[in-house]
Amino acid sequence: MKTESKKSGSIGKVAIISIVAITVLTILLSSCSFNEKPKGESKQSESDQTYVYEKAETLDDIEIKNNPSGKDGHKAILESCLGDMEDFYSCWPNTSGNLEMLIKFTYTDGKIMDFECYEHTLRLYGIDDYEHFKGSEPITYNEKEECFEMEFAGTWRFYRDCVKYAQPLYAGTNPPSWLTEEYDTVYPVNPDDYWWYDNAKRQTGEYEDGNTVHINGTNTYENLDVGSTVAFGKYEMDDDTSNGLENIVWEVIDKEEDKVLIISQYCLFCQESYTGGYQTWEKCPTRKLLNGSFYDETFTEEEKQRILTTKVINKDNEEYETSGGKDTNDKIFLLSIDEVNKYFPKDEDRYAYATLSAQKAVDEDEGKFDWWLRSPGRMTEGFDPVLKQSYVKTNGFVSKAGTIVNCYNLGIRPAMWISIT
Repeated sequence: MKTESKKSGSIGKVAIISIVAITVLTILLSSCSFNEKPKGESKQSESDQTYVYEKAETLDDIEIKNNPSGKDGHKAILESCLGDMEDFYSCWPNTSGNLEMLIKFTYTDGKIMDFECYEHTLRLYGIDDYEHFKGSEPITYNEKEECFEMEFAGTWRFYRDCVKYAQPLYAGTNPPSWLTEEYDTVYPVNPDDYWWYDNAKRQTGEYEDGNTVHINGTNTYENLDVGSTVAFGKYEMDDDTSNGLENIVWEVIDKEEDKVLIISQYCLFCQESYTGGYQTWEKCPTRKLLNGSFYDETFTEEEKQRILTTKVINKDNEEYETSGGKDTNDKIFLLSIDEVNKYFPKDEDRYAYATLSAQKAVDEDEGKFDWWLRSPGRMTEGFDPVLKQSYVKTNGFVSKAGTIVNCYNLGIRPAMWISIT
C-alpha cells in the first residue's frame, strides 16, 4: 500500500510539472512576433523557402476598397471599361421605341461622368426630331456589384470588362415613378451605321466630321486631294447668330498641278427668285451675288488671295438648242451640266442637303434639296416663252430641261478653283 501510494504521488507531481511547462511555453510563444500569412492560395519556393501568392489582391483592388472614387480607384474600373472614351453606345430609353440615343462617354474624374448624346425621336405623323447635346451626371460606386453607376435615360453600370444598361420602366404609380431592371450588356457601335446619325448632325448645326481638313502648320493646301473635305471661309449655317459663323465645308472634286476645284458640301442658301426667265449665266443674279457680297463677306483676305479667277465656259444646251450666252471670268460659279456629270457620275453622288439656315429661310425640312446649275434649260411653251435654268433633283437626276427661275427653294452650292501653292 505504501508503494502504491508513493507511485500515485509521483504521477501527480509529473502532471503538475507538465502543466507548468506547457503554460510557460505558451507565454513564450505568444510573446514572440511572427509575420502573419496573407490570405490567398500559396505555394512554397524550393530555393528560398518564401511564400509566393498566386491570388493576392492588387494595389488597384485595395485602392478601390479603401477609396472607390479616388484617383487610382476609378482608373482600375473606368479606364479598363471605357478605354480611350471614343466609343458610342446605343440605347432605347422608353418602351414605346420612338426614341433612340447614341451616347459617348467623354471624360470622368471618378465622381462625374461627361458625355455627348445624339437623339432621334419619331413623332406623330412620321415627323423626325433630332437633338445633340453634352452633359454631366454624378457616378457612384456600387460595392455589391463592384461597378460604377450613372443615372441618365435609365441606369448605366461600368464594370471592368463591360458596360451594362437598364431601361427605365414605368412603375404604374401616381405620381409617376420609375423602375430600373433588366440590365443588358451593351457594346460599342459605329454611329455611321445608323441612318439618322448624319441627319442629327446636320439638323443640330454640325457640318464637319473628323476628316475635315483645317489648314494649319501641319495640314497644308498641298495635302488636299480629290475626295478631301476642307474648311474654308465662314458663313451662317446653323441659324444661330449668337454663336458666330460656322466653317464652310468644301469637297475637293478636281486637282491640277497647282490648284484644286472645290464645291460646298451643303446648299448654303437658296437663289432669290426672279421673273422674266433665265438670262444665261452672264446675267444671272446669283452670279452677281456670289462674286459680290458672298465673296466679300465670307472669306478672309488670305483666303481671297487663294481664290483664282476662272474662265467659265458657258456652253449651249444642245438637247434643247438654247444658248449658254457669253463665257465669263469668275472667282465663284455654279457647275454646268457637263461638269456635274463629270465630277458626280452617279445619281447618289449628287444628293445634297441644306444648312439649317437655308432650310428655315424657305420653310423646308431636313430632306434632300434640289440645287441649281448654271447651264440653260429649255424654253417654255406658250404665248410668252421664257428660258428655264438647269438643276439637280433631290433624287440626283440632272434636269437638262430645267425649271422656271421663280422657284424659291432650290439650293446654291458655290464652286471655285483655289491655289494650293
